[in-house]
Amino acid sequence: MPRILIIEDGKCILETLGEFSEILGYAPILVDDPSWCLPCIDKYKCPLERSCADVMLVDHYLPTMFGLNFIEELSRKGCKVPGRSRAIITGVFSSQESERANNLGCDVLLKPVTFEKLKSWLSSIENAAAM
Repeated sequence: MPRILIIEDGKCILETLGEFSEILGYAPILVDDPSWCLPCIDKYKCPLERSCADVMLVDHYLPTMFGLNFIEELSRKGCKVPGRSRAIITGVFSSQESERANNLGCDVLLKPVTFEKLKSWLSSIENAAAM
């Protein structure tokens, strides 16, 4: 079962995304603050043999940092989650932020993120991995 890391500070949204991802066949890892990962990543490259998740979905406006900055930091430190398997959820994104996300190989899902939109994005990742 593929693992999906969902980082979202809104408890209701986090739980809803987790339940929906389970329906789609994913094992969700639900986190409300990205700082759980950073102490290890700050000191070392990702210590894991393989990625902690197969897919990463990160809210952009988090209490401790922007989701895009988090993904940039993970990329610099050797995060093993594939680039196109990462997405930022946001309501507003500047053209500069969109370019940064694109350079990271990270997708952007604009709010409102419907179940259909999320399912479509996850399907596109699965189809790309199957090629």
